[in-house]
Amino acid sequence: MNKTIEQERAQYALEKVKKITANQKEYKSCATQFPVMIQQNGLGQACAFYLSKGGAHEDLYKTLAGWLCKENQVYKGYKKGDKNELLEAITLSDQQKYRIAQAEAQALLFWVAKFAKAYLSDEEEG
Repeated sequence: MNKTIEQERAQYALEKVKKITANQKEYKSCATQFPVMIQQNGLGQACAFYLSKGGAHEDLYKTLAGWLCKENQVYKGYKKGDKNELLEAITLSDQQKYRIAQAEAQALLFWVAKFAKAYLSDEEEG
């Protein structure tokens, strides 16, 4: 049985969200804000901000980087295990790839935010 791209996105997002054990409340908040930031500031600026913040922000950046740089995605071939791989791909690729990546990022982050709301706690840790 072949999965649709939407099913692949959902499966990937669910796997990543279920692995979040620390900073669940912050992760949920960041997951909701990331697509908005991309819409307002662009993919590159939003990714640079999320990577620079660390914590849950960086976790979300890594989730997005893992998806956009995987074998069948727009930035395939940039997967080097380096946390800056997505930013490098964004800065070295053409505008058409950037637009595709931005749309793909929004589609994936829709699922991440939905699963974060469903699976992660609103309680502060400690």
